[in-house]
Amino acid sequence: MSGEYGDYPEPSPRRTTYYLDLPDEPEAVAACIARLTDLGGQASEQSLERSVHPSRRHIAAAFPDLPPDPAHHARVAQLEALARRYGGRYAGFGA
Repeated sequence: MSGEYGDYPEPSPRRTTYYLDLPDEPEAVAACIARLTDLGGQASEQSLERSVHPSRRHIAAAFPDLPPDPAHHARVAQLEALARRYGGRYAGFGA
């Protein structure tokens, strides 16, 4: 909308970043990242400056979900199961 008040900014993308904590096993980390990508996420390994558990690897995966949508709750359940499959745990999310 143009005019006296100017244009509205572009809407923010619907995006939530979910975090998984996995054992320091390169094959499991690579397989988990590949699966997250297959599910439609943008996944990558994250390095933490002060990791409490240096033997753990931290994965971030962004999906077009927002809490409290039902898709978000389904995604959390999906990622909890995926993390367990690779010997890890679901570590939360941030919008």
